[in-house]
Amino acid sequence: MKKRARKPKHEREAWLKKKQMEKEQKSIYEKEIAAQLTETYFTLRDEIPIDPQWGFKKSSEGKNLF
Repeated sequence: MKKRARKPKHEREAWLKKKQMEKEQKSIYEKEIAAQLTETYFTLRDEIPIDPQWGFKKSSEGKNLF
């Protein structure tokens, strides 16, 4: 069973480091728009994902939209 209380200080520091590492390893298009503003056009063009990941969205009636 998972504890729902605040993490101890040493666990929180490790968790924050892990989150920072994950944030740094994201590609340009996975980051926020503000991070993309400083990139050049050519860098953005080269990093465009070629195979977009599609998902399905269901309406309240249970039908797939796309």
